[in-house]
Amino acid sequence: MVPAPIPTFRSLQGYNPVDETAHIGTSFPSDSTQLSALLDAENSDELIRDLATLVSHRGVVFFKNQDITIQKQKELGLRLGQLTGRPAESGLHKHPVSEETPELGADTSVISSMGFTKRILELYPEESDNLLDYLYRQISENHDLQVRYKWGQNDVAIWDNRVTFHTATNDYVDNRQGNRVVGIGEKPFFDPNSKSRRAELKLSF
Repeated sequence: MVPAPIPTFRSLQGYNPVDETAHIGTSFPSDSTQLSALLDAENSDELIRDLATLVSHRGVVFFKNQDITIQKQKELGLRLGQLTGRPAESGLHKHPVSEETPELGADTSVISSMGFTKRILELYPEESDNLLDYLYRQISENHDLQVRYKWGQNDVAIWDNRVTFHTATNDYVDNRQGNRVVGIGEKPFFDPNSKSRRAELKLSF
């Protein structure tokens, strides 16, 4: 049984969030929102909880021209979850093709780990290749499912790797450098009674 939905992000409404597209991506201007200030605010717990909920609902949230330090980035990551580093070694693992995101309010199926998926074990190899190719094309060819962000100096992005597929487009001329904080995801699980994200959020088809 999935718990009741986490309350929505009311505490962040006064910070002038702007949805980048109808379905994915929200940004906050630097003149109204500094992550360092959210961490030090009296209602910091409420703000960080609502930020986590917003990231789950919108897939990715951008903060422009931040003054946050490396230590504060780590603090933010620890407030959002448990941190991890790059594993010393990796191998093949079995995961469900869809998993649950109960904080969205109900059982919600999402496509997970598409960039690393080798095949779907329950299908013949040719069937698996065809299905994965179809799913990859849904990601790359449906522009209503995408948000493109032009990075500025000291910008910060927080995205939910369970429901987004992040990739860089190599069409910029200047050098680009960033710092990354990575959280540990929960073990994927499958509920056969789950619904799509679009259906659960009551979005039109």
